[in-house]
Amino acid sequence: MDNVKEKKWKVMIADDNRDINEVVKDTLIENGYGVIQAFDGKETLAVFEEHEPDLIFLDVIMPYMTGYQVSRVLKSDPVTRPIPIIILTSKSEAADKFWAYQVGADHYIVKDENVDAIVSSIEEVLSKKEWKRERGEVLKRDYSPLNIVSKVNDLLDKKLYELTILN
Repeated sequence: MDNVKEKKWKVMIADDNRDINEVVKDTLIENGYGVIQAFDGKETLAVFEEHEPDLIFLDVIMPYMTGYQVSRVLKSDPVTRPIPIIILTSKSEAADKFWAYQVGADHYIVKDENVDAIVSSIEEVLSKKEWKRERGEVLKRDYSPLNIVSKVNDLLDKKLYELTILN
């Protein structure tokens, strides 16, 4: 699950397709990145909490929680909001891309693109981000299943309130 040495950045890959997860992992390692893997939405938050990656690749369709839901949980928290998220998915419709940016993604890549797009997207996203996090800075959050459900319910309540006010 974990292949992190002293690399330039720690990148998490969250994709339930183990073949794609491995291809992306190998590409990132070849380019000097430390890699952390997760294989479903719930595991993504647990692994995130344990390893504190510098950037996250999220597939959209995963068991337990979608990549959109994981992104929304991380981007709704002021402490984890600055962590860049790149959606890496087979979904290529304009609505999918729109929704990814609505939930806080910093970049969107369709899996059909070549693997070089993955590495260039990391550099692009990290160069644009105006965030600085000292290595070792504590980002601990409680992403237990009960806390995740509570967090998602809070987000839904806020959206319902916003919609009620707008109407």
